[in-house]
Amino acid sequence: MAVTKRVEAADQGADVSPPPEDYLIGDRITVGGEAFVLTGRRERAAVLESAEFSTIAIRVAVNLDRGSWVDIRLGQPFPKDTHVAGSVRSSESTQSAKGGGAEFLATLDLHTVDEAYFQIVSQLVAREIDVRPPRVVVADADPLSRGAVVAAIRGLGDIREAGSARETVMHACDAKTPADILLAAAHFPDKDGIALTRQLAEGGWHVP
Repeated sequence: MAVTKRVEAADQGADVSPPPEDYLIGDRITVGGEAFVLTGRRERAAVLESAEFSTIAIRVAVNLDRGSWVDIRLGQPFPKDTHVAGSVRSSESTQSAKGGGAEFLATLDLHTVDEAYFQIVSQLVAREIDVRPPRVVVADADPLSRGAVVAAIRGLGDIREAGSARETVMHACDAKTPADILLAAAHFPDKDGIALTRQLAEGGWHVP
């Protein structure tokens, strides 16, 4: 179901500056935000786990029934009293909350959102589109095969070539500019594909 913008008089002129980078992972506003769940006449404090256009995830000390309608008031990093509402897709028990007691990770499908919420998430999506080109490593011991792949994907991003397993690990696991995408042959003279995969994982590179 499509998300509906709920524009209210109080939304006009609200501060909808994007949240600080500490709250961002990709196009999501992530762990650390404030949320308050309205269940019946009671408001329960929660932690914002992630927020996207059509879904939101929160950690709360109450199990929300699947399919139930929930209103959520958001605090930082959103403007004061930003509201969203939707139906509970899932609610799973996680680790115990601080001070004892259960904690649940609830995911909601949003159906109505305030203008401030819509604008902030829109800005985050726009920011995500305007990111750096992906870093791609093309690894093959055969220079002709490697060159053919490079020619086929030219323009995709920042392309680096590797002719051995050692060079592949060096480029993929670079501390400052690690690879986003790896296109590698199954075998190299200095190492087979399984051993290379293991070395990449040990070096800190994982498939995104």
